[in-house]
Amino acid sequence: MGVLPVDDPRLLSSFTMTEKALSTSDGGIGLARYQGDNYHRNEASGIGNPWFITTFWYVEFLIARAQNRQDMDEVLTYIKWAADCTYKSSMLSEQFDAEHKRPISVTPITWSHAGYVHVVVSYLAKLEALGLCDDCYPVKK
Repeated sequence: MGVLPVDDPRLLSSFTMTEKALSTSDGGIGLARYQGDNYHRNEASGIGNPWFITTFWYVEFLIARAQNRQDMDEVLTYIKWAADCTYKSSMLSEQFDAEHKRPISVTPITWSHAGYVHVVVSYLAKLEALGLCDDCYPVKK
């Protein structure tokens, strides 16, 4: 969010700890809201379900740090994950039940959709800034 440079050791440490603490135990993509979040949580899940908004905040950090195609491919993995987690109507829910592979909770929810749009626009802008945007649409501000 511009408070610290993306390569600041304090920021890197914070994001590393956050990712470790909030990643699902099954190795899936997505970050929980906080450790032990019980809201729509399955008994088998110890951390909590991944939420789209928290995952998108993490992806914003990955985009800010990206320096090459490999970094951007990691970002694209999260974008594809979110797209794959929608209902057939393309609606994003608040969170995703990783155990049963289905969206759950409030749907549609503005912050999930806004987060997705923001991440995709930021992704395209970063591709362009890195000179990796051969066939994507130019992003204009």
